[in-house]
Amino acid sequence: GEVAISQVSTKDYPGLTGKGFNAQKGGMFNTIRDVSMVGNYWETHNALTGAELTRDRDTSLPWIGNPFENGDYDETTPSMVSSQKVREAFAFAIDREALVENLLGGLGFVNHQAYLAGSSPSYQAEWDWGLDYDKAKALMADAGQSGGFEMDLWVGTGELGAEIGESVGAAWQENLGVKVNMIKTAYSTYRPGLVARTNKTPGVNICGDENKSNFPYDWAHGFVKSSFSAGGYGVGQELPYATKSYSLMSAEPDKAVREELAAEFYTNNRKWANCIGFFEEPLWPYWDPNQLESWDMRPQANGNIGTINNINLAVMK
Repeated sequence: GEVAISQVSTKDYPGLTGKGFNAQKGGMFNTIRDVSMVGNYWETHNALTGAELTRDRDTSLPWIGNPFENGDYDETTPSMVSSQKVREAFAFAIDREALVENLLGGLGFVNHQAYLAGSSPSYQAEWDWGLDYDKAKALMADAGQSGGFEMDLWVGTGELGAEIGESVGAAWQENLGVKVNMIKTAYSTYRPGLVARTNKTPGVNICGDENKSNFPYDWAHGFVKSSFSAGGYGVGQELPYATKSYSLMSAEPDKAVREELAAEFYTNNRKWANCIGFFEEPLWPYWDPNQLESWDMRPQANGNIGTINNINLAVMK
């Protein structure tokens, strides 16, 4: 028989709508596409067990900082200062509106913070980077990288990841002199380095788990950006501010306090540019009204099932 329900590429939505198929928007779910500046391992001990962590902080890569260059943790070491400027330059040199228009056919929303929708009532404008190539160039110059450099960027095997890499990489090369080599390998070959904390190749669409637009603002943020997740999936970074956020938020019963901690988390991510948002992509399964009478899908934020949920509530004709 014919397919009754399917998840398709966002840019195919208008065509299916025109053919009479219905978009299922009940999940109220946009996924946030982003890049993680992998390799920034800034913790020395596992936040959960206290065990000492052995990490390679390869400061020959311009986006990686080492806060232990002088012994104790110090956010003002040369590599911490210069790498922050490089990461921020990347964030300013992204034409997010063009990405939404060209990659999603206009069906999406600009994003800056990989773990928070720009439409959230709690969103603060100062968490934006905006588009400013001149500022990005100045930051690169301040970091001693005015001549640019060459870097790898993992984009996976999917079409959208490659399109993001091509678009962003072209802008970085044209405006910052950064030549981006896209690594188009299966996630199964990239993930082990994220788990082992040996990966140092930035990756597209890997600031995962919390990168859903409908997550609560006062959700306990930072688990996958901290040593709490050591031994399992992480975004290739271990950051003291993320560890602090998750540690305090996960045990805090007062919503107002959790919201203050959330604001601190986003302010720190804006300062350090660890996970940088591109855009929010609406994920709408499509269904055939010739085969289904109705489908009452409930709100959810689990991208692992392709946003198709509550099949038991679909009523066949």
